[in-house]
Amino acid sequence: MTGADLAWWTDFKSYQPPEEDLQRFRRELVARARAVRDKGWRPYWYEWTANDVMGTALVLGDGQLLDTGDTDAALQVWACELFGHAAGWDDIRGGLVRTRAWFSQARTQLDTDRP
Repeated sequence: MTGADLAWWTDFKSYQPPEEDLQRFRRELVARARAVRDKGWRPYWYEWTANDVMGTALVLGDGQLLDTGDTDAALQVWACELFGHAAGWDDIRGGLVRTRAWFSQARTQLDTDRP
């Protein structure tokens, strides 16, 4: 690995998205969850990424859909997306407590906030 590659990797591992990004992710997933509540999954099934579908299902608590996929794998991907590589892996090793709490907050926002 060259010095530039090592610097990039070090920056990548330590990067943590700012709180504004976490709030934006939450708003986007809550908006997707509302859209699914209004129109069902069909219009979005092939439009959204698998990660966005699983994230939306996690916000909705859609047990039927979550049973068809690997929920822990989806949470692991979201842990790194939400908290960055190093902090995401720390959360994975710790049982995804922080990631599950983030999705719980998104579910609360879905049930209490109105667009």
